[in-house]
Amino acid sequence: MTNEKQEELKELLRDLQSGEFDDPNEESDSNSSEGEEHDGLDHREEGLFWVDDKADVFENDSYTSVRKKMVSKHNHNIGNVLKENGKLCQEFQRKQSSRHYMSMLVQRKNLPAWQERDKILDLLDRSQVLVVSGMTGCGKTTQIPQFILDASLKGPAGQVANIVCTQPRRISAISMAQRVAQERAESLGNSVGYQIRLESVKTSATRLLYCTTGVLLRRLEGDADLKGVTHVIVDEVHERTAESDFLLLVLKDLIVQRPEVKIILMSATLNADLFSHYFFNCPTIHIPGQTFPVDQFFLEDAIAETRYVYVIEGNSPYKRKHNSSRIYGPGYKSGPRNAMDYVFDDTESLDKTYFVKDSIPDQDLNLQELYIRYRDVRAPVIKTIAAMDLDKINMDVVERLLEWIVEGNHKYPPCAVLVFMPGMAEIRMLYEKLQSNTMFNNKGCVVYPLHSSLSNEEQKAIFSRPPDGVTKIIISTNIAETSVTIDDVVYVIDSGKMKEKTRAFAVGNSDHLTLLQAYKNGKRAAYVYCRENFLSSRVLQEIASLKRQFAELLSDIGFCREGLRARAVERASTHGTDGVLKATGPEANLNSEIISLMSAMLCAALYPNVIQVQTPEENYTLTSDGEVKMLPKASELRFLTKRDGYVHVHPSSVNHNTRHYESPFLVYLEKVKTRRVFIRDCSMTSVFPLLLFGGSQINVELHNGEFVLSLDDGWIQFAAPSYQVAALVKELCWELDELLEDKIRNPNIDLNKCPRESRIIQMIVHLITTQ
Repeated sequence: MTNEKQEELKELLRDLQSGEFDDPNEESDSNSSEGEEHDGLDHREEGLFWVDDKADVFENDSYTSVRKKMVSKHNHNIGNVLKENGKLCQEFQRKQSSRHYMSMLVQRKNLPAWQERDKILDLLDRSQVLVVSGMTGCGKTTQIPQFILDASLKGPAGQVANIVCTQPRRISAISMAQRVAQERAESLGNSVGYQIRLESVKTSATRLLYCTTGVLLRRLEGDADLKGVTHVIVDEVHERTAESDFLLLVLKDLIVQRPEVKIILMSATLNADLFSHYFFNCPTIHIPGQTFPVDQFFLEDAIAETRYVYVIEGNSPYKRKHNSSRIYGPGYKSGPRNAMDYVFDDTESLDKTYFVKDSIPDQDLNLQELYIRYRDVRAPVIKTIAAMDLDKINMDVVERLLEWIVEGNHKYPPCAVLVFMPGMAEIRMLYEKLQSNTMFNNKGCVVYPLHSSLSNEEQKAIFSRPPDGVTKIIISTNIAETSVTIDDVVYVIDSGKMKEKTRAFAVGNSDHLTLLQAYKNGKRAAYVYCRENFLSSRVLQEIASLKRQFAELLSDIGFCREGLRARAVERASTHGTDGVLKATGPEANLNSEIISLMSAMLCAALYPNVIQVQTPEENYTLTSDGEVKMLPKASELRFLTKRDGYVHVHPSSVNHNTRHYESPFLVYLEKVKTRRVFIRDCSMTSVFPLLLFGGSQINVELHNGEFVLSLDDGWIQFAAPSYQVAALVKELCWELDELLEDKIRNPNIDLNKCPRESRIIQMIVHLITTQ
């Protein structure tokens, strides 16, 4: 820190301590008696109350009027709900004789869940929480909510159920709502609807709402008691995400506050006792699944049926990267006899009691060991398996298998095919491979990708049945394993691979600011820019929608113009803009183009996800002008995290080939573990953002005659030129915390118009931008 900055900081803190700045919100009320002191809680002229040391809360005429209006509005809402309930009861009675409803009812009665209908309703009558387990396809997600709703529609209007059923993914919320609406012979949005992020189909008559877990959590923020909701159903509860676990925590408190609300936990693969114990040993019920004859084929069968043998060439990406002695065994010799001859010489002499442990994967076995494991498999098939890299997904085998299913000579009927892939990259790779194959890019086949990142319209197409003679192929992640049911699928190809992402609960050179720049450029010339830079215009539109929602939230808590609403901002936006800049005004965007400040905000958002950049020893090269310091290679830099030790910057990051960082600290959002731990996105941050926005207690200690500022139990340390500088920085952090606390307590404070607060903000901006 320069001497000039030290003097500015000292002057600021002296002014703050001396009380030089007067808070305009602390002026006395003009109607107050002389000497009367107010604490500044609410001094607006139209305020409902004020507080002082000698008085309680006083109600005035305005308060009484508002209270009457609120009671009147509440009674009006209850009247509307009862009126809607009465209509729903009448419609339900009428549809009992509907031909379409009766035909769907016949299908519903064939589901295993229907056989447990009376038992489920009885358990719900006698207990507040119920745990339901059942195999995929038994009908629990579509039928149990209908059992509850139908039973309530047969009673008085005041007892009609209002059910919320959470789903882990958007596609499952939409598809379940569509299916249930179809079964009830009504249009979507009547008694059955759905709500996901940025999209909802529901009305005031909706009494069964399918939504994502995040939507329900967002609702709980503003309505902690879930007023009006009678039943909460949490589906696929076994997935144990951070959101679902937090929801269970909230629901456990809710059943104490609202004894009349019912909670149902459902899953296909559920440790029922675990969840029953968590909810005070509540009852459980298991629904048996429908069983169908299934023929299983393994890799060796697929290779044999498709005749995918002897086709792994030397430059094939699917060839195993080992030397011959490892593949064929130590007895292999080069010469006129091939490897198989030597293997058979050895294996024929082995006793049948020889075996290979099942715990050892095929990838780690040589040819001789594979022959022992697969004694009944033909030799060419074993040789093919031995030559394949089994850690990779062999797209050629998948393509051959699909060709065999579509046009092969077998006994199975022509029906839809479901292919499981671990992620979007593999889905696109196989999709493009099939599109280049004339067997699949004609009118006889239709290929659909299915992934949670696809648009809702793209996801909906997979549920439609193709015309006769057309084979539907769906390439999906495990989203289609439990979250949705595609009823015309007969063939399933499983790659046996999956991706798993985990996050810690504590959640220039910047991937994040690069994305911001891409977003800004994309808004200016959306179509052309997206096409040239391989961006999704739909994602950019979702980002714009989120920005407008965030602007509304900031307006509600007093950090930008009052009264902003996301829909109004969207209507006022012009082509190529999201409307937020215009709506919030120039005073809220003074520093929007300053990279150092945006990096500081990233530090505030992502701390404690911090990386230390470690550089090798300095090297110099001799030139005609003397010795010159050499930059290290990017591969020589080391990146250290507190929890996982050394990590690597992902090749997709803009920092992957960076050789020099002005600051030795990066912040990141996501870690990915494959064979190594990678940081997928990271941004450089400097000293002051870590100190001011890190959120940890700052300690000042003396080490080897040098004053050190430390964060995070000493894992992050900075040297200070003197104790006075260290104390000044610590004092400024305290002032910033006080400022934010005052703002949260009284959102009506305008920080730009308060001399004390504005001076603190200006000083912080100055420190960060001139560092």
